[in-house]
Amino acid sequence: MNKSQIENMPAGKEIDGLVAEIVFGESKPVYTHVHDNVFSTKWSNGKNWHCTPEYLNGDICEWTPKAFSMDISAAQEVISLIVVKEPFTWRIESINTETGIKWRACLWSDKADRSEYSAEADTIALAVSRVALLKYGGV
Repeated sequence: MNKSQIENMPAGKEIDGLVAEIVFGESKPVYTHVHDNVFSTKWSNGKNWHCTPEYLNGDICEWTPKAFSMDISAAQEVISLIVVKEPFTWRIESINTETGIKWRACLWSDKADRSEYSAEADTIALAVSRVALLKYGGV
């Protein structure tokens, strides 16, 4: 995936799945399980994927990634993970544009190489998800 594709990726399951796999290192589970309660949600070992049986799907559940690109508290987990992994500094700022306010997430290294990453989006959570993929996606 190239930089342009990441920078234009919309919020949703696709980018959330990439964040779970690339940033958190947890692939989508391939195992199935028996639910002891059809109303309960099961979480993967790393807590980045969840599965709730859907009645309209024959009570079979599909693994769904945590909503990193849509939920600010999940995006905070991304920020916390990166800060713990490496000495990086974050900055999140609002940008006034002709079409309204956008958000920019910036990430830069405190190491000698001073590598920098930034991404813009309509929401903070999506900007954070994009910048994390730019950093760890090898772009």
